[in-house]
Amino acid sequence: MKRTEFYLRPRSRHGISHSAALCGCLLLLAACGADDGAPDMLQAGRPIGFSTDVEGRQNRSGELTAANLLSTGIFAYYTGSDDWTVADTPNFMYNQEVKRTNASSPWTYSPVKYWPNNPADKISFFAYAPYNAAGVTPCGNTMAGFPYLDYTVPTAEADQTDLLAATPLMNQSYANTPVTPSDPTTQGKISFNMQHALTKVSIYAKSSDPGAGKVVNSLSVTAPKSGRLTYKADGFGWNPSANKSTYTATATNVTIAPATADETVLLGTFYLIPDRANSSLNITYTLTGSISDNVNPPTDNIVITAKAFPDTYDWTPGTSINYTVNIGRTGLEIVAESSSMEWTNGATNEIELYNPTQLKLGDYYYSDGSWSDGGLRARNIQTEAFTLAAPLPEPVLTNPETNAARTCIGIVFYVGRHPTDDCVYLTKTGRNMEVKGYVVSLTNLGESYGSLSWVKFQSGSTYKYLIGTSKDRDDYKGYSNTQQIKVTATEKGHWNSGSFQLAYAVLNTYTPAAFDGSSNWYMPSLGQLKDLYKYRVMLKAVMTKVGSYTIQGDNDGWYWSSTESDANNAWVFTNFNNDNGTTRTYGKEGRDGTRPVLTF
Repeated sequence: MKRTEFYLRPRSRHGISHSAALCGCLLLLAACGADDGAPDMLQAGRPIGFSTDVEGRQNRSGELTAANLLSTGIFAYYTGSDDWTVADTPNFMYNQEVKRTNASSPWTYSPVKYWPNNPADKISFFAYAPYNAAGVTPCGNTMAGFPYLDYTVPTAEADQTDLLAATPLMNQSYANTPVTPSDPTTQGKISFNMQHALTKVSIYAKSSDPGAGKVVNSLSVTAPKSGRLTYKADGFGWNPSANKSTYTATATNVTIAPATADETVLLGTFYLIPDRANSSLNITYTLTGSISDNVNPPTDNIVITAKAFPDTYDWTPGTSINYTVNIGRTGLEIVAESSSMEWTNGATNEIELYNPTQLKLGDYYYSDGSWSDGGLRARNIQTEAFTLAAPLPEPVLTNPETNAARTCIGIVFYVGRHPTDDCVYLTKTGRNMEVKGYVVSLTNLGESYGSLSWVKFQSGSTYKYLIGTSKDRDDYKGYSNTQQIKVTATEKGHWNSGSFQLAYAVLNTYTPAAFDGSSNWYMPSLGQLKDLYKYRVMLKAVMTKVGSYTIQGDNDGWYWSSTESDANNAWVFTNFNNDNGTTRTYGKEGRDGTRPVLTF
């Protein structure tokens, strides 16, 4: 990924009243020169730096990358020492063009803007690209609240282009920008996370039988004509128009090879407002021959309109979806072949995409052992960035197969058997079980400085001895660890006394009860806690739908694991409720909670 940078030098507050993006290119503008007003006491050497990541690689003219992005539009809100509110307007920059002539030339803009002299003053930034792109109408410069872009999709395939929007950077000041110790000039640089805002839909054709004589005469897609892209604190969202347009592919009269050749032909690629449910495909093709007459075959002209796209993948901003139209003598079928959050012709080596029916991270898990869609649609394997359905689906409290009531008792946090898990699982009824995945409970057991500990508080050395659990800090052996605590404590006559408080409580008294066909609840291993921490933001979003506690320790955010360190200590995860989460050993009598998990 290439990184280009531009800088904006500090500006005085003088004359400014208080009222108040998008895939693998890093943009920083080195700007110098006078402001439109008379600056007083500019803080030289403290530039505002803008950068934007543009994901994916260019596949056709019009797609934006680090190399070909030449302009961006920026909205900036100066709010003095207060945080941005919906009453503020873009009074610092309104649709400010920042441009360059080529990939190696500097970024320029006019008039130059500066950081305020008061270090407590704040500016909030919003960005899109390319600047004043065809079909884009920005909100007015007096409009208060989050800015928006109205976008009308060009009708012809050849005229459709990429559109980028950035995750907003709210309440920025010189002091809260990151700095690289080896390069103090990085202070004041602001990095936009730019995203493709549209859905890329590529349509291929293939013969589904060995007969020749298939020609696609024309192809088009009917989809929303326009939509409004509105920024929000953590990104942006679309409100598609109810009005539709038909977008026509450039290629016509495309010959389709027989199925024996196993060959697909690209018919067209469209850049559309994300709204699969209200979009459809139209195709006209010529079929030579029929099942009833292969000796002197006639020619049939077939017209199909409003063919629905399969619901295998949602259309979300930045998603690239490949559909294959299988054309046969007896009909036509559309298949969603692949999907990707990077525009790389459907490559999925870094991005995993999910449809609503498959078991996945974040799904709701119920008291009868069933599960339902929690809303995960895509996951970047490298960055662990997640794309969720909007709005998130609600828990389904009636099992659609049995029509029986059920309750949500947890959220799936890992699918399949973890590579480090060699536990032999038994269901609550004592049967061997195969592993489908792991579930985290909706509530904590115990709390910081509460009544429960790994071993009984103020026990002296009575209960401090080596249990024999795994000491691996990355494995998924919470089940066998918890069972080992019970076995060792029972052998020493300490189990039924409740001296090993957390393990005893999680196995015997924690509610709601686990499903009989799953394992019992158990204390997570340190490796399982690490994954719960890694996915905590995504899991929190789903958990809000069931009104549960977020995944974080009470008060100071500590969680006990079932992973032992030595006779006196075990591993605990600290600061679970912030970005400073870490692991440490701690005396087993420490009074902190845990978060039960189960395997199903």
